[in-house]
Amino acid sequence: MLEEKIREDEKNKVKKTKERKDKKTFENLSINLININGLTQTKYAELEEMFLRKEKELNLVCLTETHLKQDKIRISKDITEINSKRDTDGRKGGGLMILHKENNSIKFEKVPNVEKEILEIEGKCMDLKIRTILVYFDARTTPEGKRRNLEIK
Repeated sequence: MLEEKIREDEKNKVKKTKERKDKKTFENLSINLININGLTQTKYAELEEMFLRKEKELNLVCLTETHLKQDKIRISKDITEINSKRDTDGRKGGGLMILHKENNSIKFEKVPNVEKEILEIEGKCMDLKIRTILVYFDARTTPEGKRRNLEIK
């Protein structure tokens, strides 16, 4: 009886160890905020190399001032992109974007929002429920800029 119990315990240990090895785990989770001041293919390649290709790290890369008015950047197939683009109103274009590498342990959805200056995502990341809100405030100190920021708040 005791031998049977020991054998069963050993089987369970092997099974649990195998399950852990099968799951892709990350050692670090980082949330990065970068004012990209106009996302280009060259800047995207640098971001991908710096933040999105590290094997044991999970990076959420939050970008402001993407200046994208239409999709001109080729995002890799294994990278998830969530964005909010400012309407063309004569200004540079603003824009917000969040990037992360594809993985079964990450599932975010964009929260619908009528305000293009706010990008909100929520979901699960490594079994943690996470909500991330990226806001693009107006840098102008004019009455129009201040009014705009009050609307966003």
